[in-house]
Amino acid sequence: MTVQEKALALINRCEIGLLGNKDEEGNPQIKAMIKTGNEGLNVFWFCSNTSSRRAKQLEKDGNTCLYFFEGFEGVMLRGVSKLSYDEEMRKAFWQDSMRIYYPLGPLDPDFVLIQFTAESGNYYKNLHNEDFVVTPFEAWENVLLTSAGFEDSEERQKPRIAARFLNMLGKPARDAKVLFIPAAAIDDEAKRMADWCFDELTRLGIPPENITVYNLDGGMTADEAMRYDAVYFTGGDTGHLLRRVKETGFDAVVKQMVYSNKVYVGVSAGSIIAAPNIGEPYSGETAGLCLLNAYISVHHPDGAAARTDLPLPHIPLTDNQALAVSWRGYELIEG
Repeated sequence: MTVQEKALALINRCEIGLLGNKDEEGNPQIKAMIKTGNEGLNVFWFCSNTSSRRAKQLEKDGNTCLYFFEGFEGVMLRGVSKLSYDEEMRKAFWQDSMRIYYPLGPLDPDFVLIQFTAESGNYYKNLHNEDFVVTPFEAWENVLLTSAGFEDSEERQKPRIAARFLNMLGKPARDAKVLFIPAAAIDDEAKRMADWCFDELTRLGIPPENITVYNLDGGMTADEAMRYDAVYFTGGDTGHLLRRVKETGFDAVVKQMVYSNKVYVGVSAGSIIAAPNIGEPYSGETAGLCLLNAYISVHHPDGAAARTDLPLPHIPLTDNQALAVSWRGYELIEG
């Protein structure tokens, strides 16, 4: 892994960053802030109040630094912060629990986003420091997280979800190559459903010979994985899947694929591991891939209530729903 990849992997496991700036008298200060969103190593978003001292200080002097850490591993980014009132971004980051701070909703004049743009950084681990330059960000937009795939139990296609997948491929299905990962399927029912998922891909027009089954045995390199157009994670045991992804180092490979605009498809457990955490927030052991700034749960009935006790939005997906995720945010798709 490059130093930038190691830095981003750490940041993706962190939900809180420490933002450092100067006060009105030029004295350095630092504040812990929930990471609302980020675009790779380049741009980070935090929510604040227009009326806050911090906002006024950043208007005067935007030279800032941002620090993320886990144990004795850390990343410091140097850059510039500015205030943003972009309406679409404020709506995208909005959640109802924020009304306690911004009672007028996402367009409350007192609701402002702090946009931190990184220019350079330093990565530290095991008594070793590495400086790096933050390279230009490349937009990515091909992550599709489903509760139950592209079909229902009667093999009736969910047309909007299936169409989004085919559109993400960017080529005819007959020409697409898929890396199929059923590693979560460790019991008979999950294995049966993994077989269903494989057949589901063929019913979308992908030839069986274009689908490679990989059980996370550690034998695939990043270069080999990058030859595929899509990676597809089936459902099963979420904890087992996440452990295998991390133990084999495939988490870094998956992120390289995603950031290169390869398609990521998750079904059930394969979707849950894409979130910041599959367990309690801030637990390093259960930290997920963090491909989106929200928590996911699956197989919910219509109208299920989202949890409100989490530091990021919670999305309870029904089996007829999916999330299309990009660097900019996520979109809920109904069947």
